[in-house]
Amino acid sequence: MKRIATITLVENSTGRNKSKTFTVQTVEIHHEADTASQGADGRVSTAHHPSKIFWFGGTAKDLASITDVKFVGNNG
Repeated sequence: MKRIATITLVENSTGRNKSKTFTVQTVEIHHEADTASQGADGRVSTAHHPSKIFWFGGTAKDLASITDVKFVGNNG
């Protein structure tokens, strides 16, 4: 599903570089299904998987030295 979002890129550096914010960006979100398996003891364990997010308009150069990414949609 495509959505419009604000993307903030944070660089973890000692140079205290400012965050880069990109507004009105198109992103596509693909959720990965959770997996569940039953162990030998009969207990069911669930594993959550991260979503895959595709950013249309961004480049690899924008992500150089980036350690944290925050996506905020118009509905929070």
